[in-house]
Amino acid sequence: FIFLLSLTALRVDEIRSILWSDVNFVDNMFEARDTKNKRNHKLPMTRATYGLFQRRYEQRKDGDTFVFSSVIDGTKPSSMSRTFQRLHKEFPHRFTPHDLRRTVATIASEMGHDLVRIGAVLNHKKRGVTARYIQTTKDSIKKTSEDIEYEVLRKFDRSQLMRICTNNVS
Repeated sequence: FIFLLSLTALRVDEIRSILWSDVNFVDNMFEARDTKNKRNHKLPMTRATYGLFQRRYEQRKDGDTFVFSSVIDGTKPSSMSRTFQRLHKEFPHRFTPHDLRRTVATIASEMGHDLVRIGAVLNHKKRGVTARYIQTTKDSIKKTSEDIEYEVLRKFDRSQLMRICTNNVS
């Protein structure tokens, strides 16, 4: 969960609500529904997000409809209520899910991506007439997402990220 959050900058409820039917392994795309701005948000999978979805798929139980299904009832999303509590036990620095969202945007900006592409990854509505004229494509969003993934994985210790992801803190 945290790994996907740090690579995609999706909001907590957007990640929690991803259904297996929203994940397309053939086209390497996934979709977040019921987003804050009321528009479904389709994103290309990067190598790491593809791997995450694939591992979750292999670990799913019969009846799980959500990528992050509740342990008690697979037809409901996981609450994620204790995820950050467990994470804060592991790390002294306190942060919120929205801090990760801002971090992803900052990383993309530092790598030279423009506000339109960053906004497309974040699923922000375009502001101003000129911004609405600029079109983002699946390829441009994928390039931005791949750059973010590269930089996040470069900045953070891979073994620490993998430990977090495999100890149910993810």
